[in-house]
Amino acid sequence: MYNKVLFTALIVAGIVFYAIAALHVYQLVSNFQNNILPMFEALSSIRMNYRIESINITQVNDGKIEVLVKAVINITWDKEVPVKGPVLEISWMNNTIGRIEIKSLDEPFMNQPLTMRFLVGKQDIGEQVYLTAIIDTDIGVIKLVQPIANLSTILSQTGIAIEDIRVVRHQNIDYLVFSITSSKNTVKLPIRIVLLDRNKDVLLEKYCEDFYVDPSSKYEVSIDVTDIDLDNVKYIKIMVYDAQIALFQLGG
Repeated sequence: MYNKVLFTALIVAGIVFYAIAALHVYQLVSNFQNNILPMFEALSSIRMNYRIESINITQVNDGKIEVLVKAVINITWDKEVPVKGPVLEISWMNNTIGRIEIKSLDEPFMNQPLTMRFLVGKQDIGEQVYLTAIIDTDIGVIKLVQPIANLSTILSQTGIAIEDIRVVRHQNIDYLVFSITSSKNTVKLPIRIVLLDRNKDVLLEKYCEDFYVDPSSKYEVSIDVTDIDLDNVKYIKIMVYDAQIALFQLGG
Protein backbone atom coordinates (compact mmCIF):
# COMPACT_ATOMS: atom_id res chain seq x y z
CA MET A 1 0.00 0.00 0.00
CA TYR A 2 2.80 2.40 0.94
CA ASN A 3 4.70 1.66 -2.27
CA LYS A 4 1.56 2.28 -4.33
CA VAL A 5 1.01 5.71 -2.75
CA LEU A 6 4.68 6.59 -3.23
CA PHE A 7 4.56 5.47 -6.83
CA THR A 8 1.44 7.56 -7.45
CA ALA A 9 3.05 10.59 -5.82
CA LEU A 10 6.13 10.22 -8.00
CA ILE A 11 3.96 10.04 -11.10
CA VAL A 12 2.06 13.19 -10.07
CA ALA A 13 5.33 14.97 -9.27
CA GLY A 14 6.72 13.94 -12.64
CA ILE A 15 3.64 15.25 -14.42
CA VAL A 16 3.83 18.56 -12.54
CA PHE A 17 7.56 18.87 -13.24
CA TYR A 18 6.97 18.09 -16.92
CA ALA A 19 4.16 20.66 -17.09
CA ILE A 20 6.34 23.33 -15.47
CA ALA A 21 9.24 22.50 -17.78
CA ALA A 22 6.96 22.53 -20.81
CA LEU A 23 5.53 25.89 -19.75
CA HIS A 24 9.02 27.31 -19.27
CA VAL A 25 10.10 26.04 -22.68
CA TYR A 26 6.92 27.49 -24.20
CA GLN A 27 7.65 30.85 -22.57
CA LEU A 28 11.22 30.79 -23.88
CA VAL A 29 10.08 29.87 -27.39
CA SER A 30 7.31 32.46 -27.29
CA ASN A 31 9.71 35.14 -26.05
CA PHE A 32 12.21 34.17 -28.74
CA GLN A 33 9.58 34.34 -31.49
CA ASN A 34 7.89 37.53 -30.27
CA ASN A 35 10.86 39.53 -29.00
CA ILE A 36 14.33 38.15 -29.62
CA LEU A 37 13.83 37.01 -33.23
CA PRO A 38 12.22 40.32 -34.36
CA MET A 39 15.05 42.18 -32.60
CA PHE A 40 17.67 40.14 -34.45
CA GLU A 41 15.87 40.72 -37.75
CA ALA A 42 15.94 44.46 -37.12
CA LEU A 43 19.53 44.53 -35.89
CA SER A 44 20.78 42.48 -38.83
CA SER A 45 20.00 45.49 -41.03
CA ILE A 46 21.15 48.19 -38.62
CA ARG A 47 22.90 51.17 -40.18
CA MET A 48 24.65 54.00 -38.40
CA ASN A 49 25.23 57.34 -40.08
CA TYR A 50 26.86 60.27 -38.39
CA ARG A 51 27.56 63.92 -39.01
CA ILE A 52 30.55 65.40 -37.24
CA GLU A 53 29.70 68.77 -35.77
CA SER A 54 33.22 69.41 -34.51
CA ILE A 55 36.49 67.53 -34.14
CA ASN A 56 39.34 68.92 -32.07
CA ILE A 57 42.75 67.24 -32.19
CA THR A 58 45.49 68.09 -29.70
CA GLN A 59 48.86 66.52 -28.93
CA VAL A 60 49.27 65.51 -25.30
CA ASN A 61 52.45 65.17 -23.26
CA ASP A 62 53.21 61.51 -23.97
CA GLY A 63 53.33 62.02 -27.73
CA LYS A 64 49.81 60.74 -28.30
CA ILE A 65 47.01 62.85 -29.71
CA GLU A 66 43.66 63.43 -28.05
CA VAL A 67 40.65 63.43 -30.34
CA LEU A 68 37.41 65.06 -29.18
CA VAL A 69 34.49 64.45 -31.52
CA LYS A 70 31.01 65.93 -31.24
CA ALA A 71 28.65 64.23 -33.64
CA VAL A 72 24.99 63.79 -34.49
CA ILE A 73 24.01 60.13 -34.81
CA ASN A 74 21.29 58.53 -36.94
CA ILE A 75 20.61 54.80 -36.52
CA THR A 76 18.10 53.04 -38.79
CA TRP A 77 17.04 49.47 -39.56
CA ASP A 78 14.84 47.86 -42.21
CA LYS A 79 12.13 46.32 -40.04
CA GLU A 80 10.59 48.34 -37.22
CA VAL A 81 9.25 46.20 -34.35
CA PRO A 82 7.67 47.19 -31.00
CA VAL A 83 10.32 45.58 -28.79
CA LYS A 84 12.92 46.98 -26.44
CA GLY A 85 16.03 48.10 -28.26
CA PRO A 86 19.66 47.29 -27.46
CA VAL A 87 22.36 49.35 -25.82
CA LEU A 88 24.91 50.48 -28.40
CA GLU A 89 28.51 51.06 -27.39
CA ILE A 90 31.08 52.81 -29.57
CA SER A 91 34.56 51.58 -28.78
CA TRP A 92 38.14 52.43 -29.67
CA MET A 93 41.00 50.06 -28.83
CA ASN A 94 38.68 48.04 -26.53
CA ASN A 95 37.67 51.18 -24.61
CA THR A 96 34.10 52.50 -24.65
CA ILE A 97 34.06 56.08 -25.95
CA GLY A 98 30.32 56.50 -26.48
CA ARG A 99 27.10 54.86 -25.35
CA ILE A 100 23.58 54.99 -26.77
CA GLU A 101 20.47 53.37 -25.31
CA ILE A 102 17.68 52.66 -27.80
CA LYS A 103 14.40 52.49 -25.89
CA SER A 104 12.44 50.73 -28.63
CA LEU A 105 12.91 49.40 -32.15
CA ASP A 106 9.54 50.70 -33.32
CA GLU A 107 11.04 53.88 -34.78
CA PRO A 108 14.47 55.05 -36.04
CA PHE A 109 16.93 56.66 -33.66
CA MET A 110 17.50 60.06 -35.27
CA ASN A 111 19.48 63.26 -34.66
CA GLN A 112 20.95 62.23 -31.33
CA PRO A 113 24.04 64.13 -30.07
CA LEU A 114 27.07 62.12 -29.02
CA THR A 115 30.44 63.23 -27.64
CA MET A 116 33.48 60.94 -27.91
CA ARG A 117 36.97 61.49 -26.51
CA PHE A 118 39.89 59.11 -27.06
CA LEU A 119 43.69 58.93 -27.30
CA VAL A 120 45.61 57.86 -30.39
CA GLY A 121 49.21 56.73 -30.66
CA LYS A 122 51.22 56.56 -33.87
CA GLN A 123 50.87 52.78 -33.94
CA ASP A 124 47.06 53.08 -33.71
CA ILE A 125 46.55 55.03 -36.91
CA GLY A 126 45.14 52.08 -38.88
CA GLU A 127 42.70 50.97 -36.19
CA GLN A 128 38.91 50.94 -36.47
CA VAL A 129 36.13 52.40 -34.36
CA TYR A 130 33.55 49.70 -33.56
CA LEU A 131 29.84 49.63 -32.81
CA THR A 132 28.64 46.93 -30.40
CA ALA A 133 24.95 46.12 -29.94
CA ILE A 134 24.38 44.66 -26.45
CA ILE A 135 21.14 42.68 -26.17
CA ASP A 136 19.97 41.51 -22.74
CA THR A 137 17.66 38.49 -23.24
CA ASP A 138 16.21 35.68 -21.13
CA ILE A 139 18.87 33.37 -22.53
CA GLY A 140 21.76 35.69 -21.70
CA VAL A 141 23.54 38.79 -22.95
CA ILE A 142 24.29 38.77 -26.68
CA LYS A 143 26.76 41.14 -28.37
CA LEU A 144 26.91 42.00 -32.07
CA VAL A 145 30.02 43.88 -33.20
CA GLN A 146 30.72 45.71 -36.45
CA PRO A 147 33.27 48.35 -37.56
CA ILE A 148 31.83 51.77 -38.39
CA ALA A 149 34.85 53.90 -39.36
CA ASN A 150 38.61 53.85 -39.47
CA LEU A 151 40.62 56.53 -37.73
CA SER A 152 41.84 58.14 -40.96
CA THR A 153 38.24 58.76 -42.03
CA ILE A 154 37.46 60.46 -38.72
CA LEU A 155 40.60 62.62 -38.79
CA SER A 156 39.81 63.72 -42.34
CA GLN A 157 36.69 65.47 -41.00
CA THR A 158 38.71 68.32 -39.50
CA GLY A 159 37.58 70.59 -42.32
CA ILE A 160 40.90 72.41 -42.67
CA ALA A 161 41.46 74.43 -45.85
CA ILE A 162 44.28 76.26 -47.59
CA GLU A 163 44.14 79.77 -49.02
CA ASP A 164 46.30 82.58 -50.46
CA ILE A 165 48.62 80.21 -52.35
CA ARG A 166 51.46 82.13 -53.98
CA VAL A 167 55.14 81.99 -54.83
CA VAL A 168 57.44 84.49 -53.14
CA ARG A 169 61.05 85.03 -54.20
CA HIS A 170 63.46 86.19 -51.50
CA GLN A 171 67.25 86.36 -51.82
CA ASN A 172 67.16 84.17 -54.95
CA ILE A 173 65.12 81.49 -53.17
CA ASP A 174 61.58 80.59 -54.29
CA TYR A 175 59.06 79.88 -51.55
CA LEU A 176 55.62 78.37 -51.90
CA VAL A 177 53.55 80.31 -49.39
CA PHE A 178 49.99 79.66 -48.20
CA SER A 179 47.76 79.72 -45.13
CA ILE A 180 46.00 76.79 -43.49
CA THR A 181 42.66 77.59 -41.85
CA SER A 182 39.85 75.87 -39.98
CA SER A 183 36.36 77.36 -39.86
CA LYS A 184 35.07 75.44 -36.83
CA ASN A 185 37.68 73.04 -35.38
CA THR A 186 40.88 73.23 -33.38
CA VAL A 187 43.89 71.23 -34.56
CA LYS A 188 47.08 71.47 -32.53
CA LEU A 189 49.72 68.85 -33.26
CA PRO A 190 52.69 68.20 -35.54
CA ILE A 191 51.80 67.64 -39.20
CA ARG A 192 53.58 66.81 -42.44
CA ILE A 193 52.90 68.87 -45.54
CA VAL A 194 53.64 66.93 -48.72
CA LEU A 195 53.85 68.32 -52.26
CA LEU A 196 52.78 65.79 -54.90
CA ASP A 197 52.94 65.62 -58.69
CA ARG A 198 50.05 64.64 -60.99
CA ASN A 199 50.68 60.94 -60.21
CA LYS A 200 50.67 61.75 -56.48
CA ASP A 201 54.34 60.95 -56.17
CA VAL A 202 56.19 62.89 -53.48
CA LEU A 203 58.16 65.93 -54.63
CA LEU A 204 58.89 67.55 -51.28
CA GLU A 205 57.92 67.28 -47.61
CA LYS A 206 57.95 69.70 -44.71
CA TYR A 207 57.43 68.85 -41.05
CA CYS A 208 55.55 71.47 -39.00
CA GLU A 209 55.96 70.72 -35.32
CA ASP A 210 54.19 73.86 -34.07
CA PHE A 211 51.07 73.51 -36.21
CA TYR A 212 47.98 75.14 -34.71
CA VAL A 213 44.72 76.34 -36.24
CA ASP A 214 41.32 77.24 -34.84
CA PRO A 215 38.42 79.35 -36.13
CA SER A 216 40.26 82.56 -35.25
CA SER A 217 43.85 81.55 -36.10
CA LYS A 218 45.65 80.73 -39.34
CA TYR A 219 48.89 78.83 -39.78
CA GLU A 220 51.29 80.34 -42.29
CA VAL A 221 53.36 77.93 -44.38
CA SER A 222 56.51 78.74 -46.32
CA ILE A 223 58.27 75.96 -48.26
CA ASP A 224 61.54 76.32 -50.14
CA VAL A 225 60.75 75.06 -53.65
CA THR A 226 63.87 76.28 -55.40
CA ASP A 227 64.98 72.76 -56.32
CA ILE A 228 61.70 71.56 -57.84
CA ASP A 229 59.66 72.60 -60.86
CA LEU A 230 56.56 74.32 -59.50
CA ASP A 231 54.62 73.36 -62.62
CA ASN A 232 54.85 69.75 -61.42
CA VAL A 233 53.17 70.49 -58.08
CA LYS A 234 49.55 69.37 -58.47
CA TYR A 235 48.52 68.41 -54.93
CA ILE A 236 49.19 69.44 -51.35
CA LYS A 237 48.66 66.69 -48.80
CA ILE A 238 48.48 67.16 -45.03
CA MET A 239 49.27 64.20 -42.80
CA VAL A 240 49.08 63.33 -39.12
CA TYR A 241 51.39 60.43 -38.33
CA ASP A 242 50.91 58.33 -41.47
CA ALA A 243 47.26 59.29 -42.00
CA GLN A 244 46.11 61.74 -44.64
CA ILE A 245 43.73 64.28 -43.12
CA ALA A 246 43.45 66.60 -46.14
CA LEU A 247 44.30 66.65 -49.84
CA PHE A 248 44.08 69.75 -52.03
CA GLN A 249 44.35 69.86 -55.80
CA LEU A 250 46.06 72.87 -57.33
CA GLY A 251 44.85 74.36 -60.57
CA GLY A 252 42.47 72.53 -62.90
